[in-house]
Amino acid sequence: MPARGSTGRLRAANAIWLALAGLLLVLGVVASQAGPPGRVALYGGMICAGGTALGGLSCMVLPFMQVLNRYLLALGAGIMLAAVAFSLLGPALALVPGSAFPVVPALIAGALALLVLDWCISNAWRHGGRDDTSAAGMLLLAVTLTLHNLPEGLAIGFAALSPVRDDVLAWGIAAQNVPEGYLVGYALMRAGFARATAVAAAIASGLVEPLAAVTATHWVLSEMALAAALACAAGAMLAALMALVMPAIAWQDVTHRRWLAGAVCLGFALLLALDAGLS
Repeated sequence: MPARGSTGRLRAANAIWLALAGLLLVLGVVASQAGPPGRVALYGGMICAGGTALGGLSCMVLPFMQVLNRYLLALGAGIMLAAVAFSLLGPALALVPGSAFPVVPALIAGALALLVLDWCISNAWRHGGRDDTSAAGMLLLAVTLTLHNLPEGLAIGFAALSPVRDDVLAWGIAAQNVPEGYLVGYALMRAGFARATAVAAAIASGLVEPLAAVTATHWVLSEMALAAALACAAGAMLAALMALVMPAIAWQDVTHRRWLAGAVCLGFALLLALDAGLS
């Protein structure tokens, strides 16, 4: 008779594969029905999902290395900071020239919404212990990272509605998603799941983004409402960086702290250069 833990993992693995198949099916239907803004959003969302998938696939060949993962996250954090500034807040302010309304209130609202979501998830996790390495604990980590992809997907969709198409945001999110996909895959492998199932979970977590991006393009928004939506997405992404990514790269060693700070700055500079090159 199989152990209870093994049975639970088998059910969870089946659910992961079913979720991946369902997401791919829904994505195919959405892609066939998408209009011009939806196709732009879908393209950007798939770039983001590709970064997550690449990170997940790396679990097949790379062992988990804490040092490497922190540096990848630091580089991704710098890229995301630049993407928030130049691809979300910049266009949002351009839509309402000469005014900080509704950009500032929406930025704060988006950050608060993400922090409340993180608090709810952390509260649920704390019942099993935040350092829980069981299948349930690792699955919750994967769910947390998946939910973190929602505001990024919405940001891609809102950006597709803005007058200027900007692929820099999508590439910036994709770069930051590589270590996240790696974390999802590693978390499930650590919980005892097969490598293929761990990769499937990472790919599924990334497919949330193109679906959210296309969904956002179906909302009819005025220029002011679009500015608020972009700022809200920017606030959520900033809060995610501060609450989820930055603590993951924190290091007590002073030398590593300096190099990690340099990696954040390098990521910011890379996206700034990419933005200038594509402008």
